[in-house]
Amino acid sequence: MARRRYPVHGEVDMANAPILESKLMVLVNATNDDLVVDCASLEFIDSSGIHVLLSVRQLLEAHNREFRIENLTGTPRRAFELLGLFDCVDIGEPEPA
Repeated sequence: MARRRYPVHGEVDMANAPILESKLMVLVNATNDDLVVDCASLEFIDSSGIHVLLSVRQLLEAHNREFRIENLTGTPRRAFELLGLFDCVDIGEPEPA
């Protein structure tokens, strides 16, 4: 199965999480590819954004497709750490600067 990379930029919060969800759902439904979310340009994510990513992950896994988060750094990475999500989500190590 092919891997599709989707870059996430800026801030993902309650105001724009539905936009991210909509875009990811179009991608998920239009292909049979695995999904890699590239967070190299992600500056902030709140619980609504994290919820979107976890929902997409759950949907993909229900269809035997992989979900991975890459290049998660700074404050967004800390949010995932505090929530203990490194144990249940495939999160790669950030690329060196």
